[in-house]
Amino acid sequence: MEAAGGVDINLTALGILLAVCAVAGVGYRMIVGVRRGYYARHSSWRDAPREFFAATGDAVMTGLGVGLSAGTIIFLLATLMARIGI
Repeated sequence: MEAAGGVDINLTALGILLAVCAVAGVGYRMIVGVRRGYYARHSSWRDAPREFFAATGDAVMTGLGVGLSAGTIIFLLATLMARIGI
């Protein structure tokens, strides 16, 4: 696909970049949010199941947002560098 201005965009590579960044973001937030946050206060998810599922949902949503944002920034920087010829 060619975007306005003559920059070629490989949609497969873009999809892979976004997917990898999203998985990395979710993985990181699951470690930080659930492991370090929830399990620092509770020994099992059965101690407070609502809080566990809330922490897990928060980690997934935050991780997706951070990961997709990072992928978008990488994509925009690569497009800018291709456009100006670096």
